[in-house]
Amino acid sequence: MHISRGDRARTPLLVCSGIGAPAQLMQGFIDRLDPAIEVIRVDPPGVGRSPTDLRPYRLPELAWAVIRLLKDLGYDRVDVLGISWGGALAQQIALQAPRRCRRLVVVSSGTSYSPPPLAPGALRQLTSRRMLRRTGLLGTLAGAMYGGKARANPAVAAHVVKVQTLAARPVGSWEQFVAGLGWTSAWFLPLLNQRILILNGTDDPVVHPIQGRLVSLLARRSELHLYRGGHLDLLIEPRELIGEIEAFLARP
Repeated sequence: MHISRGDRARTPLLVCSGIGAPAQLMQGFIDRLDPAIEVIRVDPPGVGRSPTDLRPYRLPELAWAVIRLLKDLGYDRVDVLGISWGGALAQQIALQAPRRCRRLVVVSSGTSYSPPPLAPGALRQLTSRRMLRRTGLLGTLAGAMYGGKARANPAVAAHVVKVQTLAARPVGSWEQFVAGLGWTSAWFLPLLNQRILILNGTDDPVVHPIQGRLVSLLARRSELHLYRGGHLDLLIEPRELIGEIEAFLARP
């Protein structure tokens, strides 16, 4: 767990990362965020600083664990931001704790979890130790995999993939993947009362923009922002998206 202290008079922000992505991977985004916003980050089991739990779990179970942690830490109400797989977890938290979740920001995510669009052999190559030492080729593969700013900034994209690969144990990443299999928010999005900001890139090979449109269509109090970018733009070059997020969270 990581907490970046801010003004406790403002609603804190809970950040949920993607598969295999440790809390530290969101540091660039948090460094550029309004410092008055207190940020809470939690590593799922088997990722970053969290120990591996050999017992498989589902997204609702993990959501309850995060909600209990917020309660233990004394956070009565938070805004929740989720990117990729973390967007699914964020939506689940909003469903299970409607009074504790004030607003929801869903980035590069949709009504279901989509695995990366690469063959298993390419995924093994992307995460191999030999590949991690070949920054140029790793960045090219990451660009093809994630699109947007990952194509334009292959060195930064390579760094993101390295951190993600080295911070996650294989069991932890696999359990995250299994937790999202078969999950969908399509049935409960119309039930959510929170205001929802949906951010999707038009060059995202992992989550097609139609997923964002579907979330916007199903959620009653939502607004959709399609940006010219890819799956990891919030991590690689967050300046364009931070303005949208800060303005959304600051509204009364």
